[in-house]
Amino acid sequence: MSTTAMQSDSVVMDLDQYKSVVFLTSGICDETGHVGEEQLKSAGLGCQSFKDSFYPLTEEEELFIADRFEYLDDRNRFGALMGYSALIDSQKYFVPTIEVGYTDESPFAYDRDEAYEHNQKSLKIARAIASVTGGKVMWSEDAAEVSDERSGRFVTEIYIPVSYVVGTFPGYDTYLEHLQGIVRNA
Repeated sequence: MSTTAMQSDSVVMDLDQYKSVVFLTSGICDETGHVGEEQLKSAGLGCQSFKDSFYPLTEEEELFIADRFEYLDDRNRFGALMGYSALIDSQKYFVPTIEVGYTDESPFAYDRDEAYEHNQKSLKIARAIASVTGGKVMWSEDAAEVSDERSGRFVTEIYIPVSYVVGTFPGYDTYLEHLQGIVRNA
């Protein structure tokens, strides 16, 4: 049995729900090209237009993503890439993404069993954030990417509605502090 979020859990997406995800920005905040300006506007969503280009987030929304890795916990064990954003059924989401790599080629890296255990703990954090923010989680106990038998990575994506963040927090730092507070209390 594939174990990709098969529990009955309203926060964790199943594969059919995940098929409707369209990424707007990459982990480094670049526009992905998967959605055009007209598609966003026809859904009643804002974006930025320039002379010959467009960006899928408004100026205000763009304040809440960053081309960096941020720790979500006090012990610096659960870090997330903060540049991703996505569209699901005409709603925008910010998507902090926890990636847990493993390899048996370095004594300083997780081996597969340690990464698997860390991935299990990532789900608890992701569920807590999604529950508080009205968001969703995509998680699998299977490695998302396997380079070879000795290395790969697990991925946990946390979908936070843009509507929850914009207008609630004055900027990126207070938004990040809010996420860290949720994790602290999980």
